[in-house]
Amino acid sequence: MPGLKWILQAVIERILPHKYDPARYWEKRLRGNFNLIGVGNRRYSEKKNREMYDVKKNIFSGVLKNMNIDIAGKKVLEIGCGVGYWTEYCMDKKCADYVGIDISETAVRSLQEKYPGYRFISGDVSELKMDERFDIILMIDVTQHIVDAGKFKKSMEFVKSSLEKNGHFLVTS
Repeated sequence: MPGLKWILQAVIERILPHKYDPARYWEKRLRGNFNLIGVGNRRYSEKKNREMYDVKKNIFSGVLKNMNIDIAGKKVLEIGCGVGYWTEYCMDKKCADYVGIDISETAVRSLQEKYPGYRFISGDVSELKMDERFDIILMIDVTQHIVDAGKFKKSMEFVKSSLEKNGHFLVTS
């Protein structure tokens, strides 16, 4: 019974003291479920998670249209590429160049196999350095997982230093 398993895991996580380790957390989640359940709501099916992601995609597409932002032909960096939902979106929108960053080695390895024409980097965004600049940086549902104030500040500094002048930083939480 998946509901009971999730409830027991939630109780254990709240009772036992632990320090949140994002790399370990996401590696464990994605190794067990490299799908939208792995990055979405564990209580819902893959179908329900896809429906929720598709609603978000429609809203996101509307925002891009209203802001007159076109991904086609742009150089895109995605921070927290997870299982590739937004990677696929960027591919469908015909971005010129795509780089995905994720803290999970499983995510990076799996996405590199699925999208050999794109680049993927494994690491904590707060610890990365890049000399490259991007027209668009996506950070979708990632900020709430950066729980250390110093790491959050370094992550935003990374974004600032990686964004082209007149580029767009699109972030959701």
